[in-house]
Amino acid sequence: RASFLVVVSTGMALTRLKNVFEPDVSSYDPALADEIDSARALLENCKPHHREAIQLAMHDMYGKRMEALITLPKAWEEHLKNNVLKDKRDYPLMLTFLQCTIWVTFSSCVQLFVLPKSGWSYLWALVHIPVTWALFAERFILAMHYAAHRPLFSERSAWGRTAWVLNNAPQWVLSNFWGMPSGAYYLHHIVMHHQANNCFPYDISSTMPYDRGNFLHWIHYMINFLHWIH
Repeated sequence: RASFLVVVSTGMALTRLKNVFEPDVSSYDPALADEIDSARALLENCKPHHREAIQLAMHDMYGKRMEALITLPKAWEEHLKNNVLKDKRDYPLMLTFLQCTIWVTFSSCVQLFVLPKSGWSYLWALVHIPVTWALFAERFILAMHYAAHRPLFSERSAWGRTAWVLNNAPQWVLSNFWGMPSGAYYLHHIVMHHQANNCFPYDISSTMPYDRGNFLHWIHYMINFLHWIH
């Protein structure tokens, strides 16, 4: 019996750990029941080669999200949703930026004020790199991508100009911790990529010259971003 409980507990712990890195899509929001039923009907009647794409879309739209690993008191949440954010549905994105800010602030303080006095300071990289990149990188970059198109904070709220600063903070400040120079993401993604619409050579990140079914082309595309090799 004890062994069984250990196995079950270990399995549950591993599932929770997996969901820290990947959204848990095992359950759907009951409030979206009608939309989910329509999507399921579409899934049942779709062509076989469309099935996986529809399943992924359903998971993305209706699955339980795990981007934000922190929560705020209910009163704060309601105030932010109703008085500060442009759209209350963007609340999870705001939490994502908040948790990233808390982490990089903490890690920076450790590196600047604590570890320089220790000969073992380089060992902090064993913590900083996995948390920053494995845990938060995808969350932050996807949130920044969305916020670059649709600012989260309303400048008509009581926060005024502070809202404008908060809308730009991810691209100006936080992006540097994930290897993107201040302001570069907006110029690359909004000004260049969407204006050129992936057309080569005007969009320097265009996928047009590449065969998406060729693994070597994918390697070259990745190296292009890492070392600017054309």
